Amino acid sequence: GFPNDAVLSLYEHLAPQATVCRHWGDSDLAGLRIAAMLHTVHSLRLWRCDLASLHKQRNHLIAVPEDRKNQIEKFLGQHPDFPFVAELRFTLENGWLEQEGWYNSE
Repeated sequence: GFPNDAVLSLYEHLAPQATVCRHWGDSDLAGLRIAAMLHTVHSLRLWRCDLASLHKQRNHLIAVPEDRKNQIEKFLGQHPDFPFVAELRFTLENGWLEQEGWYNSE
């Protein structure tokens, strides 16, 4: 779910100790908004939900219902500086990847 104040505080405290922070979540609007909330506290990279991974996982994407597409379009219009805009646009156009649906093809 969305990180509460305690989670954000813990992340703010621990993240600077890491060489790189990564977020692995769903590539739908909610999942990428969660990543952006954490990214605001301390920079992170998407992992397994980044644009390159989404392209590799095309066969495992879930269609975005029309009402959710409208939500994404509205959100993108209101947040042009969203840090994961490329991934969210990919989701809008191609479908979203559920974290549990990630398939290791290597």
